[in-house]
Amino acid sequence: MTCKELKQIELITIMNYLGFIPRISNNQAWYKNPFNGGNEKIASFKIDLRKNLWYAHNLGIGGNNIDFLLHYLKISDISTVLKWADERKNNFFFQQQYNSYVPDITEGSSKGEMLVYREFEVSHPKLLKYIASRKIDLNIAKYFCREILYMYDGRSKFYSVGFKNDSGGYELRNSISKNCMIKKDITTHIANSQEVLLFEGFFDLLSWYTIYNQNDQIIPLDFCVLNSAINLDKAIPFLSNYSVIRSYLHLDRAGRLANSKLKNWYSDLEKIIIDEMDIIKKSHPDFLGKDLNDFLIYS
Repeated sequence: MTCKELKQIELITIMNYLGFIPRISNNQAWYKNPFNGGNEKIASFKIDLRKNLWYAHNLGIGGNNIDFLLHYLKISDISTVLKWADERKNNFFFQQQYNSYVPDITEGSSKGEMLVYREFEVSHPKLLKYIASRKIDLNIAKYFCREILYMYDGRSKFYSVGFKNDSGGYELRNSISKNCMIKKDITTHIANSQEVLLFEGFFDLLSWYTIYNQNDQIIPLDFCVLNSAINLDKAIPFLSNYSVIRSYLHLDRAGRLANSKLKNWYSDLEKIIIDEMDIIKKSHPDFLGKDLNDFLIYS
């Protein structure tokens, strides 16, 4: 990793990796002092999210990502910092796509009918209960999702599990509602595989990792989450890069129709499309659910 590449990583992503959770307000992320393990009552360490620069008010020092890591790791050799970052770059890039701050939305500002107040690690008891009710591993949910606090249409504040899409928006879910923040879009991730996993909703992705991920660390995979079956057209350019598509689209009318369209599009090409949900259904004939999360709960 070069100095330029390290400086381009969102520092908030590095902080997430190190286990520090911010309070975000007005394009600033505030932390309790990371240089002493966060041992202070009032947050004194800030990151300017627009400039990607930090400043520790209690110490009177600041700088870029390299300056931070030199101080945090207590070393003076930049090459050691670059080696440390290079060994963790997959974690940084993976988390940066999913665990970043809400872009261009500050506390108290509005976007259409939705007023966003806070974005942070999933921690609200009702959301934790909701995730548990769907049998999703909490660590996996925290890795891919964020907690979004917002007001919609001038009513009460809502807490939702937020899953980031490729347009910088979030799919929002809680026990009583489904919503979307900013813009509806697909969510994609590239890990340079010949195969891609295709999901209809992000709880299908979380369910897949809960079922199949056997390690403490998240396995980087190529995947596409439609965030709605109607987004299949948007996914075609991305899916066309793969020789094998493993589809986990739902066992309902919309999912079956999307699967049929997918097979028709690639009927003249040398692509293998595997209907994984159909395989699950045939292997478990008493399973009456429609999606992978239903199967997780069933099993």
